[in-house]
Amino acid sequence: MMQKLIFWQQALRVAGPATTAQAQARLQAMLSSTRFTMEDRLAGRVYPDRVRVWKTSTVAFAGDVVEFEGSLRPGGDGTVIDGRLRYKIRTKIQFIGLLTMGLGFLLIGAFQRFSSTQPGGDLLATGIVVSFVSVLSIYASSQMRHTQIEFIEARLKEAVSA
Repeated sequence: MMQKLIFWQQALRVAGPATTAQAQARLQAMLSSTRFTMEDRLAGRVYPDRVRVWKTSTVAFAGDVVEFEGSLRPGGDGTVIDGRLRYKIRTKIQFIGLLTMGLGFLLIGAFQRFSSTQPGGDLLATGIVVSFVSVLSIYASSQMRHTQIEFIEARLKEAVSA
């Protein structure tokens, strides 16, 4: 279950007639020209033979982030960008941390409630709420990641197009 929701990976390959130098220049332009806009934009780094990009905006500083990491190379009659999509490491840590914190509160609250003569269900209730919100957030993110994937794929196709 965690593999499908948090640790998923998806292959992505785009190809087009642009030369490798043109594709690199277009990607660099996408990364630098829209840096201070409120609209969604591409962020990341372009190396001579690698690309690492993700979707971001000025107001999107938290939450789930899908990144693409792959190779940029000549292929066929133009350029091929080939790699994998997955959550950024900070997104994975955020999801696992929230889930662990919720389950920790839940276990400690249950232990306190059943081993003590004093009623102390506050931590148990907090654990239930945090665990529920964490699971709900992870599930909702997995259902919406396709929008980030579509955005990244469209920008990469734009970079290798004629």
